[in-house]
Amino acid sequence: MMLNGRKRPFLAFESDGELGCGNSENMTPDAKRFSGLTTPPASPEKKQIKKPLGIVSSNLTNINDEPYTIESDLKPKRLMFGSDPIFSKTKSLLQQSSVSNLEQTWLATRKSEYDEIMHFFHNSISDRESADNSLYITGPPGTGKTAQLDLILRDKFHEIILDPKNKKVTKHDPELLNTSYFETQSDIFQSIAVAKVNCIALSKPECIFQKLLLEIVNGKYKQQHHKACDSVKNLKSFCRSKPNTHFIFILDEMDKLIKQTTVLSSATKIILDLFLLAKEPGINVTIIGIANSIDLKDRVLNRLNLQKELLPKVIHFHPYNSEQMFEIVRSKLSIFPACFEIFQPMAIKFATTKCSGSTGDLRRLFDLLRSSVQLLELESLKGNSDKTRGRKVTITHVAKAVSKYMNSATTKTRIAPLNIQQKIILCSLVHRERFDLNKCLCTVEEAYDYYVKLLKRTDVMKPLSKAEFFESCYSLQSSGVALIEFTKKKLLPSGAAKTIKSTVIGTELQEEISKIDLLKRLL
Repeated sequence: MMLNGRKRPFLAFESDGELGCGNSENMTPDAKRFSGLTTPPASPEKKQIKKPLGIVSSNLTNINDEPYTIESDLKPKRLMFGSDPIFSKTKSLLQQSSVSNLEQTWLATRKSEYDEIMHFFHNSISDRESADNSLYITGPPGTGKTAQLDLILRDKFHEIILDPKNKKVTKHDPELLNTSYFETQSDIFQSIAVAKVNCIALSKPECIFQKLLLEIVNGKYKQQHHKACDSVKNLKSFCRSKPNTHFIFILDEMDKLIKQTTVLSSATKIILDLFLLAKEPGINVTIIGIANSIDLKDRVLNRLNLQKELLPKVIHFHPYNSEQMFEIVRSKLSIFPACFEIFQPMAIKFATTKCSGSTGDLRRLFDLLRSSVQLLELESLKGNSDKTRGRKVTITHVAKAVSKYMNSATTKTRIAPLNIQQKIILCSLVHRERFDLNKCLCTVEEAYDYYVKLLKRTDVMKPLSKAEFFESCYSLQSSGVALIEFTKKKLLPSGAAKTIKSTVIGTELQEEISKIDLLKRLL
């Protein structure tokens, strides 16, 4: 095998010893592997590369204990969202679900409401003959009603008891779910079963009895109770069969039971049956209703002419004022002090003033502040990072967020969520402004007097008390249909007072109100 008198080079799979020429001991390692092949392998041979035992640290060594250096393109790259992580932290702290203090059981500025609820629980659970066995918690949206009750259930109702001094702790009934222990006295614990139902999720009000039972019955026993509990009578029988357990039934958004049916008497009977269930002698049941409607008790229960001891205890969650809102924001952001420092204090106070003038809804406040942070973050991304590094959220940022959240909704969408009493108050404001030739400033007190006179003349509905009227006015401002301001002008008798005016278009309001027969006479 000669080419031009020269011996051609051997291939990787050939050697001098092939075809019987030479000794296999002298063969190269590649020739040994490919011995017997007449043609090269179809695929090129991949060379083995020694790799380290893991590429998780730049300090690793290979199998020969030689230093191993990760190439720069193999190192993980850090992804940056936004120009500064402080923005993400701040927006996270301003989420509604974030908790500012895990050590205390009451929400910021809600210590008095917490004390009232705890006093109610102690009376209801420890004393079976107590009159405090039904509770109605009311207040505008975003005032902490459900959140405060959830905190109490989390911290004061114990799933297990660690090393109790009183060894005679009642064991939970194996047929029940959502059980816990409540300490009625020192080292005296009562077995509790809690059923919490959001009434918005009910297809029809009549399902409430079955839904409550299914929340506390173990899966093994649900089949036998699923169809049996279709009335308050069946629910009552089940509770009587568990004398060692105290039942707590919580109805969140209870006023939705009335809105889900056109027959008011049917919904009224269901609510009445639930509250009277707690008043039954020899039964361990506590009923708690939560609703935004401040007049539900008057519309549904007081009209039934019940005895005073049969009516539920009422706890009002009043709207947050500006100072309370500022304290809540400060306590939330104080977890990371740098998050509080990116705000100008006057910017937070401006936002709290805007929101407290409505319902005092914290959810609206958190939305405004998060939107303000986003505006600052966008500015930092667009501009020079060195110039924007020391900037803070200012009143200008908050004002832009306010115009976005509060002025973008149409009159129709702003009026739709209002309850009947709020719509009546709005109609009285518009009615007065329409017939006020001098366009005088109207104080909140004057608006209340006009509202009472208008209702007495039209006989549409019984007027609210002054405190309830003021609370509803703040709700109107939160919804963007009214504006309350502290005005200092010589035209006012006292020189300074809170004035109120509507912020809706009269023709659009007339169109929406005309759909409700009850309110047609007000405009």
